[in-house]
Amino acid sequence: MADQAFEFSAKLEFRPMKDDDIQDLQTYCFSNKTIDEIKEEISQDLDRIEKGEVFRIIADAGGHAIGQVRIERATAQSTVANVGGLYVSAPFRAFGVSAKLIESAVETASKNEIETLEIEIMKSDVAIIDAYRNWGFEERPTITLQKSITVGGSNEVPDVSEDKLATDEDDGELSLGNNGSEEVNTEETETTSEDLNAQQELL
Repeated sequence: MADQAFEFSAKLEFRPMKDDDIQDLQTYCFSNKTIDEIKEEISQDLDRIEKGEVFRIIADAGGHAIGQVRIERATAQSTVANVGGLYVSAPFRAFGVSAKLIESAVETASKNEIETLEIEIMKSDVAIIDAYRNWGFEERPTITLQKSITVGGSNEVPDVSEDKLATDEDDGELSLGNNGSEEVNTEETETTSEDLNAQQELL
């Protein structure tokens, strides 16, 4: 059979998710999930979407949902939100759909008084980090530490030299009282839920 060339054209628009997008999302974005699994994920979002806590933005090509991005914040009043769940069907990644979805996410955030969008990415995901940098995201000058807890086992914490705990008093995350006891001063910060879709499908 001789090689054949086909011309493809479709109107691309970005809009909020609709109920009838589920089938397309399963076909084009989440082929490794069942319809029921996708319905369950979306049903968990519906109430929060009504409250203005979650936003799902769809990339629509010719009436089909071929990509999505998701924004989540702790409350409708929060000015900091997580962005993630970015998926684009492979044939459409060459058309800059991912960048347009992020652009739509920024516009949606602005309209809903969200001042900062954040995303947590594994250090090993260099290509994804570079993509988000190109989209204007910057690394925060902080380090996230974690401690694994042994359920039902010993969780003894070793003593740490007081000299190692010295911090700038103006920044004041931790200071030591006159009796050597720790006085922890915590600033109130907004927290948001972990991204429900850790894997990012980018261009």
